[in-house]
Amino acid sequence: MAATSVSPDFLKIFGVQPIVGRDFSSSDSKKGAALVVLASYGYWRQYLGSSPDLSQSHLKIGGAVYSVIGVLQTGSSSHQT
Repeated sequence: MAATSVSPDFLKIFGVQPIVGRDFSSSDSKKGAALVVLASYGYWRQYLGSSPDLSQSHLKIGGAVYSVIGVLQTGSSSHQT
């Protein structure tokens, strides 16, 4: 699994919106904020069962647990710390 950190405006720059859930917000990057991630479409289908309810979906990346807040369109991937 590949992952990278991005700014809260990353998807807006490219005019991309998650197909499920939400995009990053400025509050996600504030000190002490919960760790959040956007899952790729393929990961969501294969490992998260394509569930539109992401409230119980979490990923462990580098020893930290991230809440899945959205699903990217096919061919996209990113996460934020």
